Order: sequence, then structure tokens, then C-alpha cells
Amino acid sequence: MVEGFTPFPSNIQWPHHKAKWPSPAKADDIRRIGVQKVAKKNFDWMVSFVKAEKKLIENIDSDGGCRKKSHRIMKKLNEDVWCDTTSRVITSYCLKNILFWECEDSPSSEDWSVDKLSIRVTSMIERVKKAAQARRLTMYFNPAVNLLQDKDCRELDIAVKKISDFMLRPQSFFEKL
Repeated sequence: MVEGFTPFPSNIQWPHHKAKWPSPAKADDIRRIGVQKVAKKNFDWMVSFVKAEKKLIENIDSDGGCRKKSHRIMKKLNEDVWCDTTSRVITSYCLKNILFWECEDSPSSEDWSVDKLSIRVTSMIERVKKAAQARRLTMYFNPAVNLLQDKDCRELDIAVKKISDFMLRPQSFFEKL
């Protein structure tokens, strides 16, 4: 794999218009980091935001919030409830983007206090369900990219059904832990 760093693409509007998360200082740091261009098959290049994502997650809970814990819960639900082990139609990367969108829409430290954990997780679950139903989950750093574009529609429908069933009786999952 060949990779190189380039400036943050000027055609991508990030941070998003009127966004209150991340902070302007963090957004400036991320834009300065730039992006990676990663060589794929047939000499195609893909823009990777991995460094930007790592910077965004760095110190994400410095205010004592529950963002990382929410993300871990989502990953556990995805592994154990929504997607079987042979097919991860909802990937960990999808869930990371769900977290980023949730942070942008709920930017206040108060929104992420530990006593709001169930509210945040429920909201993130609803985001996953809506995205799977719509067959559209936009990448946080590049909303032109649909992370569900090449996913099997039948598998997305199965995930939606499992999420819906889970939402009717979430306690059954937690009883198994």
C-alpha cells in the first residue's frame, strides 16, 4: 500500500455549516493535518480521513462525557444483536460516523454527561435504523460519500428488523450480559 499526505480537500465543506462541534481550534488542527491519499488496485487513489478521525476522537471525553462509552455500546449491540458474524452490513466505521454525527447534533457537554448515556445511545440506534432504512449513511468528513451504497439491501432490511425488535425489548439484551 502506498500513501501520501495532502492538504484537506477544499471542495469538502468541513466543519459543516453552523456546526458547534468540534471546537474551532480542534477543527483547525484537523484541517492542518490534511488527508491521506491511499493507493488502491489499478493505481486508483482513495482519500482517507483516518488521521483526521483519530484527531477528532483524541480527548473526545475530556469533559467527563460518555461518547466513547456510547460508541462501545453501539459496537457491542452491532456485534451481538444486529449483524451476524458472517456479514457486518453495519460496520464499525459506520458506527464511528454515527458517533461523529451525534456529536455534531448534540455538541454540548451536558448532552454527553453520564446520566444521558441511555438518551445518546437510543438516539444513535435510531440514526443507524434510519440510515439502514434509507440505504444512506453519509461519511462525516465527506457527505458526498454514502457508506451504505454497496451494501446488500436484504441484509440492511434484516438489520432494520433486528434493531426494531431490539428497541421493543432492549432489556433482554442487557439481561444476557
